[in-house]
Amino acid sequence: MYGFPLTIYVLTTFLPIKIPLVHNSGHLWATLLGYGEGGAVIEMLAGSVFVILGLVMIVRGWVRIYFANGKMTTDGIYGLVRHPQYAGIFLAILGQLVHWPTIPTLLLSPLIVWLYVRLAKREERRHGEMCS
Repeated sequence: MYGFPLTIYVLTTFLPIKIPLVHNSGHLWATLLGYGEGGAVIEMLAGSVFVILGLVMIVRGWVRIYFANGKMTTDGIYGLVRHPQYAGIFLAILGQLVHWPTIPTLLLSPLIVWLYVRLAKREERRHGEMCS
């Protein structure tokens, strides 16, 4: 058991708060908002869509770069998004937070996004210096 139930067990162990234990569901948002099983299905589908879109963006970005033969790529997915692989990672993380949030994902998500934003800015600067 992991995800929402584990998060609840950890929170109720360390914090003096009463949170209803949910043994049959890992769907945090649907449970907390009181949407029941229908809400859990919608939550799962929405999270899955984000994860799949993110993975598609990562793969399409990688394929475009792989076949670019060292040339700058501005078409395909790179015509829509400047950093599709990073945007794909962000979408996959968002999908994970919607579908199956855990304490580690809640804590690490902002760090991962911050690190990739810094990396993108560093790559932009380096590319700008190489083109000057």
